[in-house]
Amino acid sequence: MPFPFIAPLKDWIKLKLEKKEANPQSSILSSPFAMLTSGAVVLKGGSVKQLLSSQDYGKDAYYGCVLTNTTDTSKLYQTGKTIVGYDLNGKEIVVEGEKNRRVSPPIIESIEIDTSGGNNTLKVAQIKIKVFTLKQLEMFELFFLRPSMNVVLEYGWNTDIRAGGAFSGLQKNFTIEKHLFAKKNWETYKKDYVNFFTDKSTINDYTRILKETDGNYDFMIGRVTNFTYSPNVDGTYDIDLQVSAGNELQLWPAYRAARSSSNTGIKNNQIVNNYESFIAKMNSDLKMNNLQTIFPKNIWKDEFFNYGITNEKQKGTVVSKTPYISFKAVLEIINNLKIVQNAHEGIKYDTYKFQNKDLIPVTSNPYIMSTNSYILIPGKLPNIKVVTIETENKIVVSTDDKERQDCLINGKSFNLNNTKIYDFESNKALDVPEIEIESKVTGKKLKIFANTGNLLNIFISYERFLEIVNSADSLTQILTPILTAINDTMLGLCDLQIQKINDSPSVGKLEIVDRKTQHNITNEMKSAASSTSAPTYKFKIGTTGISEDGKPHASIVKNLSFNMEMSTLMQAQALYSIQLAIAKQNKKTNTDASKEIDNFVSADLSYAPNSDGYFAINDMEISIIKKMPVPKTERTAEEQKAEKEQLEEVKTSKYTKFLMPGGKIKNLVYQDSGLIQLYLVPKTNKNSLALSYLNITLGIDGIAGFSCGEYFNIEGIPEIYNQRGYFQILNVKQGIDETGWKTTIEAGFLIKTE
Repeated sequence: MPFPFIAPLKDWIKLKLEKKEANPQSSILSSPFAMLTSGAVVLKGGSVKQLLSSQDYGKDAYYGCVLTNTTDTSKLYQTGKTIVGYDLNGKEIVVEGEKNRRVSPPIIESIEIDTSGGNNTLKVAQIKIKVFTLKQLEMFELFFLRPSMNVVLEYGWNTDIRAGGAFSGLQKNFTIEKHLFAKKNWETYKKDYVNFFTDKSTINDYTRILKETDGNYDFMIGRVTNFTYSPNVDGTYDIDLQVSAGNELQLWPAYRAARSSSNTGIKNNQIVNNYESFIAKMNSDLKMNNLQTIFPKNIWKDEFFNYGITNEKQKGTVVSKTPYISFKAVLEIINNLKIVQNAHEGIKYDTYKFQNKDLIPVTSNPYIMSTNSYILIPGKLPNIKVVTIETENKIVVSTDDKERQDCLINGKSFNLNNTKIYDFESNKALDVPEIEIESKVTGKKLKIFANTGNLLNIFISYERFLEIVNSADSLTQILTPILTAINDTMLGLCDLQIQKINDSPSVGKLEIVDRKTQHNITNEMKSAASSTSAPTYKFKIGTTGISEDGKPHASIVKNLSFNMEMSTLMQAQALYSIQLAIAKQNKKTNTDASKEIDNFVSADLSYAPNSDGYFAINDMEISIIKKMPVPKTERTAEEQKAEKEQLEEVKTSKYTKFLMPGGKIKNLVYQDSGLIQLYLVPKTNKNSLALSYLNITLGIDGIAGFSCGEYFNIEGIPEIYNQRGYFQILNVKQGIDETGWKTTIEAGFLIKTE
């Protein structure tokens, strides 16, 4: 999927939802099915070593096990021998030493499926299973209760398993049965399972199957990652089985052999005085032996900074000796730490290009600076200075482009463009120009806003990176803390997360995206918003009625909840902007304060009018500001001198200094994040969409096929939300129990400005 991914719901999904609105009782007439299949081969006797080598298991083996909620009552209740289920060749899996117990095979009681990250980066299913005897459990355990056992979970609506189902309609002879893994013989099952991890052509099969089955069937291919079981007083056993799918191969397994505590966190203290010795030190620290090959000097030298610095001629408190490595180098190291590597694995960082250089786009601001020494944000940085005037002495961030500091690192700048987005002299928001990046996958040009950063050009403390690696046992435990540290350093401007490039539930490379990326409002989106033939889909809330397009409808939404959770930055900016605007209105002008506030923080809907034109003003805050005492403006010469000296001392103490190339000392870190926040105007660019603080959770009858990034509207809520933006899917959950199959959509509100 292209960056940034945003699209309306798929046409076939919209058609499906509209059909359900026209006949909301259809789901009541059906029941869900669930199938859990293990491909394990279970047999008795023989040499395990020899069998692993030959893969010749003989006719007496059980080839896999299918666990299903079947409608065949003869298979639900066993009157003779006890069985666990049937293997993939149709053979009964018999429990030895047990007869006439009259018990059912194990049954699936419920399923809850959640995803972590965009596009099913990691999909996790929690499955509750009932096993009826101890001997049955012993045989069941061989197929399912083993770490990393390969399994397939399938679910959907029973009415559509065979042709002529209640929801079939895409084709006359429509059937789910031909797609079921549980209906394959063992050899076909094994071939199709393996293809999902190794065959690139299967990436698009998943979405094709969901479309062919009209969203009434879904599946996940994964591994057992956790399980618990407990006995009951009636002799049965309750099992909680966890199955993980998606990119667990890349994120969760250990990236190296287990370590003893004695060698954890050990750092090589060898002397570093050039590029080669620093790479050799990294080799030793990271317990790798190929970094010289991975990082040839002529290609990678600019990705490392500040190594081998000494303080022979300057005070130790002035110059930083901390070495740094770029995020691009970090990803290259992570990609080479994997113990399993194939064409589908890895974190991609070469999907986009800007000025012929690799790019990972990140929401930024021309006034962003580092506030800790772990993360460096290089570039043309604003200057921190003391302003002394008759009425006030203060530390400020310079808003004049001419006063910016040249703090590039090895020629690298984080911000792609330092164009102003707000004029602090006139207190007016400015139009942000666009720049063009190129997709290296499709070759297409893509326009993004100029106030964008390149994640690859952020530099990370090597010592901190080494600490994270030494304390981690998996790849995700390395990458997640680094992304969290960058998000924190960016003071809420971005929300970096890992996602998949495609919708496949089992394969596909990973990429890092910023969920707060501002999207351009395309001509297609404008057309869809005004079109009567293909408008943006609206979920309907409430009872049966007539929708805006004149068609009768009944709501298919089972529940809906709103959640407003403003980030720390957004809360601070909302409070600050209110006080600023009211103060300006009170002291200098008689203009409407709400206009100033709306320009200053357009991502805040506090002063937005509703569909009838009404809006609210926080009069209590106005009264509080007006009641505040006027600051003392007259000071003696001695007081002014003392305050100026104090400000200079405070200013100097706020900085952490670093030695820049050429021996010039430049400030790359300013430790007062509060001051910088005042200049990070969370403004939404004109003709754009930006993810806000408002989230919703919406529940409907089970449907497969929704993708993270798709958007919709909602009819039956305050119309301001439909007028000002869309709801974008952030996560999709599936749940199956005795009441049916339910899909839960988690979405964020995209604010649009035009």
